Amino acid sequence: MIYFRNEDAEYIRWIASNDTGFVANLGTGRKDCARIHTPSCKHIDNAGEDQTHTILRPKACSHDRDELVSWVKKQGYFVASCGSCDGLGIGDEAPA
Repeated sequence: MIYFRNEDAEYIRWIASNDTGFVANLGTGRKDCARIHTPSCKHIDNAGEDQTHTILRPKACSHDRDELVSWVKKQGYFVASCGSCDGLGIGDEAPA
């Protein structure tokens, strides 16, 4: 698992070279929500030249979905699946 905060270039390289992994977009919608995406999802790869990927919303990435979900929950987030790319089968979970 790898965590990106203020590391846009590194994050972009990771998603470009890890098409079978998973990305947790931290603090989306609600500050306590982590939305899980696939690396090719349009919702996490759409920052323009004047925007950033990892400053306002840090990312955690892994090839292992269970490892990523476990880490996200340990950080105090609840997990939600992206409505566009979810082939993950985890669905939305209510906060614990």
